[in-house]
Amino acid sequence: MKKRLLEKKYYNLNYSSSARGPWILAHPKIVLVTLVLIVVGMVYLIYGLPVWQLKSLRVSGSYDFSAEELKQITLRQMNARWLLFFKQNKLWTFDINAYQKKLKERWIFSKLEVSKIIPGTIVLKLIEQKPDFILRINDSIIGIDSAGVASNILTNESVASTIQLDFETPLQAMSLGQKIVSADDMNFLKKFVDEIKKMNEKKLTINSILLKNPPNRTAAIRLVGDSEIRFDLSSPVDRQIDAFVLAYNQKLKNKKFSYIDVTVPSRVYYK
Repeated sequence: MKKRLLEKKYYNLNYSSSARGPWILAHPKIVLVTLVLIVVGMVYLIYGLPVWQLKSLRVSGSYDFSAEELKQITLRQMNARWLLFFKQNKLWTFDINAYQKKLKERWIFSKLEVSKIIPGTIVLKLIEQKPDFILRINDSIIGIDSAGVASNILTNESVASTIQLDFETPLQAMSLGQKIVSADDMNFLKKFVDEIKKMNEKKLTINSILLKNPPNRTAAIRLVGDSEIRFDLSSPVDRQIDAFVLAYNQKLKNKKFSYIDVTVPSRVYYK
């Protein structure tokens, strides 16, 4: 007689519903709520705690603008939104790159470093660079840097000794970051101006510089007393400087003149 095979019986253990199973699996809703609370708590600890609130601005270096101007720009950056919901008034959310950009729209710097110190301090290390020239458009004063770019908006007080550029046809509109004069022309003008200043002559005090419309490359340095020095931006600057200095020292130093023309360095014209 064949032996009957015994059927094996088994039992599926359901640990999720068992008292001996993992508690996490048995209470998924509680676990989810707990995780949400933990995330919210972490966000609050990192962002929301008052200890991270920006409280001070530490500035070192060389600059002429007022502390109040800098404070207002800083406050505007702190009130800007971060991730659409949060303000940038906490140490962690403060956007250093955007802040630097706002500062550079207002002033020119040869050095600008922005950093943070825990728990609530912004640190600025800077050296303000004076614009090489300025440009007046309507009621605005625009600083022109060494590359010939319209770099920032200035106040009357900050440009008292800066030479103004004028164009034969005045510019009606422009934007910051726009190239106004080529870098080569800027080097030419700066070199000529520096040489004139070295002469330390009162009647050679410079009021402004007039640039002619392209393709005309002639220009004029306007001096006190309505006199001027005419030159050509397309010719070598050193030859024109030498011609001017020689003519002035040998012939015109003790004379009145309405203009000195060195556009042809081999023959200096004057009146």
